[in-house]
Amino acid sequence: MILSDVSIRRPVFATMMMVTLVVLGVVSYRRLAIDEYPDVTYPVVSVSVSYPGASPETMALEVARPIEEAVNTTQGVKEVSSSSQQGSANVRVLFNLGVNVLEGQQEVMSKVARIRRGLPPNIEDPIIQRFDPNESPILTIAVQSGERPVRELSDLTNETILTRLQAVPGVGSVSQSGGSARVIRVQLDPDAMRAYGVSPVQVSSALQRENQDVPAGRINRGTTERLVRVTGRIVDPQAFENIVVATRAGVPIRVGDIGNVIDSEADRRSHAENRTLDIRSTGDCVYQVCTHDLDNAEIIRSANVGGCPNLAVRTAE
Repeated sequence: MILSDVSIRRPVFATMMMVTLVVLGVVSYRRLAIDEYPDVTYPVVSVSVSYPGASPETMALEVARPIEEAVNTTQGVKEVSSSSQQGSANVRVLFNLGVNVLEGQQEVMSKVARIRRGLPPNIEDPIIQRFDPNESPILTIAVQSGERPVRELSDLTNETILTRLQAVPGVGSVSQSGGSARVIRVQLDPDAMRAYGVSPVQVSSALQRENQDVPAGRINRGTTERLVRVTGRIVDPQAFENIVVATRAGVPIRVGDIGNVIDSEADRRSHAENRTLDIRSTGDCVYQVCTHDLDNAEIIRSANVGGCPNLAVRTAE
């Protein structure tokens, strides 16, 4: 009743009020923040474990089940589930709503660390992290070169682009796929091994024994103390051929007598592909960058990766 009386008696005032409300609504709408993944804490913690070469049954029985039994006693846990694949296993811990996920993650980490010695010795360190959609990659950088070999391109991206991206303020993590790592291969000759009576286990043990740095104690001189370390790490790949594997009739049998040492690349188990930029070469290296509220152009400018040769960049969908 009062609004109608004011509108009839003072139409100009009523009109100005409506226009003001409309303008405020338009301005507020244009400034309204839109986020694909709102700032919501999901009560989920995942434990990822890698065990190269293990079957899904081994991962389920020897890795996933002990972890499930350990984290099942965590306070506030609602559900524990796991999935096992060839060489990897993932345990998903769902907490009740209202539980502090950070505290739950810390408790899960302590329980997994407590049973770490009971897991297979050759597994990689478990990765424990909270589920957060905001940590999904927002930028993909594909590197390709028609002149450089794959290993040289991989070294360039790891030593230059990777370190620059990690140093940009606001970057949470940088992951790599594709590329090739350097490996030293020892190709054994079965006939020579049979003639010298040497087994592959002896060769492997000799390589591990001779290629390591060993602490040798300390030396005291007056009031000073010096640590002594035997540097046995091999730098030159050809030096592996001089490692003694066994001795027969007083004559040392070296690696070079029963095989060849080759400085080569690791087996290709991943392939980087960027269909948007039509980059399908097997020599690609792709980096995924996770950031929060950081512009893609700002990342490239801050990391100064635009100065690297043959660099292509696209924004991940």
